[in-house]
Amino acid sequence: MDSRDIDPVIINNSLADTQLCRCLQKQYKIRFSESTPQDSCIFPLSTVTFLVVKAEDVTTSKSTPSDEQIKLSPYMIERLWNLQSGHQNCFLILSAALHEQRELSIFAAIQQSVSGSNMKILPSHNDSETAKIMAMIAKAKEKSTSAILKQRLDTVAWKQVNEEMILNSLAAIGLTDHQCFVLQQGCGSLANIVNASKEELLECTSLATETADRIIKFFSETRHAQSNT
Repeated sequence: MDSRDIDPVIINNSLADTQLCRCLQKQYKIRFSESTPQDSCIFPLSTVTFLVVKAEDVTTSKSTPSDEQIKLSPYMIERLWNLQSGHQNCFLILSAALHEQRELSIFAAIQQSVSGSNMKILPSHNDSETAKIMAMIAKAKEKSTSAILKQRLDTVAWKQVNEEMILNSLAAIGLTDHQCFVLQQGCGSLANIVNASKEELLECTSLATETADRIIKFFSETRHAQSNT
């Protein structure tokens, strides 16, 4: 298979020298990053993010307390909330060799901590199983090539329609085709024309002052009318 056909995965540097990373390298093109959340794996094509944590690292105590005494560390709670606030589609994978009473209690404590969020929590026994879980979920959520192409075409079509409406609006206030062309070339895009100040219009184009005044007045009145609807 051509390496260009291999899906990418962005892995935080904290997971670089792990069995999980080696498992993922067998089927994905791995990129390492320092700016992503610690212990995270991001699948861009699937828009899904995984946070991988060990059960013994999420509590304030290494002992085996009763269910009522399980408390997540403040650092762990902060990491969970930072992840779900920055990533809409995220999973926490809780890794432990055995999932006995203590691990189940930790699982319940995490669920309670992220209650009401979009985060899903999954158990795993080891790095190999974690890699399989990630691959299965990422594959299920990955958009097909045709869906991605349609989304991009829809975006281009919307932009073209929007720009055509702006051109028609400029023509409606008396601008010639040449003046519209000068505006577009000078400002870079029609979107920039809408948001430009009078000084920016005069600096970027050869239009007369009264023409710039008409443009500013038109779009100012348009925004005011939209805000009142």
